[in-house]
Amino acid sequence: CIEEDIICEVLKWAFENEKIVSIEMGSSGFSDLQGYVDYVDEETVGILKIDDFGNLDGKATAELCNISNVICDSEKEQSLAILSAKNSK
Repeated sequence: CIEEDIICEVLKWAFENEKIVSIEMGSSGFSDLQGYVDYVDEETVGILKIDDFGNLDGKATAELCNISNVICDSEKEQSLAILSAKNSK
């Protein structure tokens, strides 16, 4: 992970602060992955996936070079965090 890369920095911040992210892959125009950042390394990010109802939905790994956009802690992600917290009780 290149330190100056804004996508990498957002992912690291989300990991450190336990925030949900939405990730767009390859300029698809869609949120291809959403969930908590499990790890960020030199080439990949691990995501603990969350479905639209806040339920855990498995794990995914994405290559950083394929990520075109990351959204973190917007209204959608905050809503998913609330649902996730309620579902984990």
